[in-house]
Amino acid sequence: MVKKILFALIILTKISFAYSQIEINDIGIETRYPITMGENFLNNNEVGDYNGIIDFGLDVNILKKNNFNFGILFNISFLSMSETNLNLSCLSPKLKVDYLVDFESVQVIPQFAIGYSRWMFQSKGTDLTDEYNNQINTGSYKENKDGITLKASTKIVINGKEDHKIKLYFLVAYEFTRLQKSDEAVNSDFNRNLQLLYPGIGIIWKIN
Repeated sequence: MVKKILFALIILTKISFAYSQIEINDIGIETRYPITMGENFLNNNEVGDYNGIIDFGLDVNILKKNNFNFGILFNISFLSMSETNLNLSCLSPKLKVDYLVDFESVQVIPQFAIGYSRWMFQSKGTDLTDEYNNQINTGSYKENKDGITLKASTKIVINGKEDHKIKLYFLVAYEFTRLQKSDEAVNSDFNRNLQLLYPGIGIIWKIN
């Protein structure tokens, strides 16, 4: 399913490029803070919840049509569950579309994106004490999960004048991921539907 969706996105992007002017207009570099949400194993785990550490992102505009910008996104997020010494990282490339609303002092940029995400869980094990005061190590753990991710966000750009090469922006983003079925976990929304909120800050480097 993941491969079919990504293949369709690539074909649609190539069709759009064929009828539009391709040009790298600007590059955005941002850092965000991951906040888990909703009824899922990231946010409502019986053992403990995952806490956000940091997220880094790259936002590239490669096609412009009037006030619309089309391009690619790439994010890497880091979270952890301290109760089990479990670390989580997520790699997520996406295709995106922006719409620029230009005011006198700021620019507002709503954005929608869709793409692939790989969630990588890893732990070296945790030392626990049972009811008889015996030391038990949970052992190492490593697992990868794949999914389709939808993103909706809004940027508020400061210093939004055309002659500024570097622009500062604040953002808030919501991302929903539907994980593929797993043989190790029950097939339920709790185990497959992930939601995260990302407040953040970034800069736009205008190339052209």
